[in-house]
Amino acid sequence: MKLKNLLLLGASMAVSSAAFAHAGNTPHKKEEKVYCDASCKNKGTVTPSGYMKLTDNVFIGVHGYVHAVLNYDLDSFNGDYSQAHSYAWDNLEDKTGVNGAINSPNKKGVVSAHMKQTRLKLNMLTRTCRFGDVKGTVITDFYADQRFATESNGSAHNLKDPSISGSLKLRLRQAYFTIGQWTVGQDYSTFHNFPQAHTADFVGHYGDSTRQPVLRHTWTANKMFTWENSIERPSADYISFNSAGVKTPAGKAVTIHKTGSGQDIVEHKLPDFATRMKLTVGKGHEFALRGVAKHLSFKTQDKQKANRSSKMAYGFGTDAKIMTVKGGYVSAVLNYGRGVNQYISEYEGHSAVIDTATNKMALQTTTQWGLGLTQPFNDMWTMNLGFSRGTVHKAGMLETGLTYNVAGQSVSNGTNVMLENAARVPTRSIERYFANIMWTPADDLKFGLEYMHSVKKSMKDSTLTRSVKATGKRVLATARYSF
Repeated sequence: MKLKNLLLLGASMAVSSAAFAHAGNTPHKKEEKVYCDASCKNKGTVTPSGYMKLTDNVFIGVHGYVHAVLNYDLDSFNGDYSQAHSYAWDNLEDKTGVNGAINSPNKKGVVSAHMKQTRLKLNMLTRTCRFGDVKGTVITDFYADQRFATESNGSAHNLKDPSISGSLKLRLRQAYFTIGQWTVGQDYSTFHNFPQAHTADFVGHYGDSTRQPVLRHTWTANKMFTWENSIERPSADYISFNSAGVKTPAGKAVTIHKTGSGQDIVEHKLPDFATRMKLTVGKGHEFALRGVAKHLSFKTQDKQKANRSSKMAYGFGTDAKIMTVKGGYVSAVLNYGRGVNQYISEYEGHSAVIDTATNKMALQTTTQWGLGLTQPFNDMWTMNLGFSRGTVHKAGMLETGLTYNVAGQSVSNGTNVMLENAARVPTRSIERYFANIMWTPADDLKFGLEYMHSVKKSMKDSTLTRSVKATGKRVLATARYSF
């Protein structure tokens, strides 16, 4: 009897407990958890477009495209990357042992192809009540090896192994996250965020497009006006020479440098600062003003002397996007800078000139302008036209009597080694013209056909009777599948 009574008592307590729980709590059907409560502006259970749901508040999107490029260079091979700063100098007295001889390839008609512009893009989104949507982006491509194997800097492109020349080296293009009005990570410089007509291989015609670590704040006043301000990783590109050095038959060697913070004689004590104000009116017309400032500082590595030379460098820019019919637009840009070459154009070694003997520094001026037209004809066909010109105005310190070299090379036996091996001497100007037609038969498919003509001219030195020139005439076809 005691055992029976105990069993009845236990069953009665279990039933009472279940009834109490059912009466005092939520229904038996489990309710879907929502990360944000009712006060969150971004509350919602619907998965955002382009994302997959990982948890109740975390989403991920995997995107990208497979991009094929077929190049036909009417003259010598100019590399996989259609940027004129890497083009080989045209033949100039191609004779061994002659000062100033440029041993660039002298070919007519070269076919090449690659898949290096294939991109992988990972998007992340986390919904929070306190900060709203936190978004992250990582974008890579395969341009870590930008060209086929080369024998010397900026020239002599040799296909050492065509079977693997497409390269499998990933390159980090962008990696950043946004939280509210803030962006943190590697992204395009705030100074470079402007519209332009597109080339078929996605190389813009308005010079360099710097991507670097940034901390950016974006203030949106309304639908018409935004103002972005950022501090960005500093870097330096400069030319050095020793005015007290020994002058050989080839002249006094000038060295081209491109370096990061704390390397070589460069010391960056402050981050770069960039700003951009954009006004949008009417049916998408855009007008913008941009600015950049940086502190250039160079210090000798001699502990006894410890000489330092520093200057403030700056740049300004303006751009416009005027809408036409059927979603087309005309784009225009104008840039000016002193000592901020890497923010304006695609040359290396032109922001400043350093005399290592006197530790004197001079800033070089860079100007650039460009025009473009993007005009769709219908949902499938679009045309792009573009022209741009960039010029480096040589500093007075860089007078005739100097020869050009690159870091790590030297003058040997009275001959400038790098000039004998097709050096990239400092560039004075680059002009580029292009025209293409884009065909989009389906949303995820795009094909392009383009003609591009680029002309690069050098500064003079004591071994050259005239400026050397590099000419690139290229026809290219592209095919892209997006996912």
